[in-house]
Amino acid sequence: MSKGIKVFLGFVLVLILIVMLNSCGGKKSEPSAPAPAPTVEKKEPAKESATPPALPPAEKAPAQPAEQKAETAPAVATGGKPKIVCDAPEFDFGERRNDEKVEHEFIIKNAGDGLLLIDKVKTTCGCTVAQPEKKDLQPGESTKIKATLSLASRQGPQTKQITVESNDPETPVLTLTIKGVATDPILIEPRTINLGTNIMEDTVGEQIVEVKSNLPGLTFNITKVDLTNLPEFKADLETVEEGKHYKIKLNQVEKIEPGTYTKSFTIETDAVLPGKDANDPSLMSLRKKNISVYGRFIGAVDVSPEVISIRANNEDPSAKTQQYLRIKEGKEKGLKILEVIPPVPEIGVDVTERAAGDYLILVKDIPMNNSVKDKELVVKTSSTTKPEIKIPFRVLDIPNFSTRPRNVTGGEMKPGPQGPKVPPQLPNIKLPPKDQLPKPPTPPQGAPQPSPAQQ
Repeated sequence: MSKGIKVFLGFVLVLILIVMLNSCGGKKSEPSAPAPAPTVEKKEPAKESATPPALPPAEKAPAQPAEQKAETAPAVATGGKPKIVCDAPEFDFGERRNDEKVEHEFIIKNAGDGLLLIDKVKTTCGCTVAQPEKKDLQPGESTKIKATLSLASRQGPQTKQITVESNDPETPVLTLTIKGVATDPILIEPRTINLGTNIMEDTVGEQIVEVKSNLPGLTFNITKVDLTNLPEFKADLETVEEGKHYKIKLNQVEKIEPGTYTKSFTIETDAVLPGKDANDPSLMSLRKKNISVYGRFIGAVDVSPEVISIRANNEDPSAKTQQYLRIKEGKEKGLKILEVIPPVPEIGVDVTERAAGDYLILVKDIPMNNSVKDKELVVKTSSTTKPEIKIPFRVLDIPNFSTRPRNVTGGEMKPGPQGPKVPPQLPNIKLPPKDQLPKPPTPPQGAPQPSPAQQ
């Protein structure tokens, strides 16, 4: 294209642009200038209207009852520490007749600032106890524990204890005591006859039991001395004071086999307490009196214990236990243990001679199951009268509660108080070391690489 033509075309384009500017310029372009101002004015109200939704009054209103509920709901004290107290943990009932019952109420209080949970209330032999009126005590609250002690057939000083188990961290077991003296309208001395614990002789000496009236207006007669359970002895009755004082003389008439001797006999009377009917059931403790007789007779060889008792573990068939035996010379001197043969091969035996003729035997790895039931440990000795000693195994099949969840005081584990301020219990998950954690997969080639912060 020639230079002239190019100049011409450029001139034409300039003319076209001038015409276009004249058609839409000047007066019509003025309104377009203020156009951005309305746009700015519209945006500013938008900012003001966007602010209220962050804190709308309609949404704040329901939040207030929720806060009030969080403050009033913990009627259960969850944050503090409970403290169990009893201002009078010991009750002395003084002197009571043994045809009576002793009743007493112990007051238990929560002196701490946390919820007190009473788990168990237990008693020693001869005392019954009612469960507390309330087991969950708020700070400052109290409850009653009622105890009843029957004095029937009891004589002399009595001390019985009640244990209260709770979640008090400082006193998980609180001990309450009932004590006093039980007086028997008929006094018997002794109530237990101890023949001795190392009796070498074939017979023991005469034993005397005294029976006396312990009330001014009480008179009685001994109508019978029943020795049915004590056939090795005979009894002679002597009247010291008619209706008031008697003596019973016991004499051994038959030989007693070596070992532990525990038996009893009965004294029967016609006693009637002043003011009571002769058929009153409470008089039974006066009409029949049991006297215990205890002793240990030694033969040629003394074996203790005479039976190996184990408890079956029904939850762990592989559980094992051990027990010590003592075998020593008795009437026959110069004892030697030659061999100990267990009933099953897995049971081990260690024999130690503590002194001449005195042996300690450790029976170990005893299976805690019925595999040894009715079996015997055989001990061979140098004794001419007792060359072989057989010691039986006894298995006590008692339910085992060791796997039950328990708290620090021995009771069943109970869930703690749940309230709005108690966070949920999360499982304790132990993570492996960082260098053992699995590494993320390598991204495909060409993909953007993660930054160190993302790793």
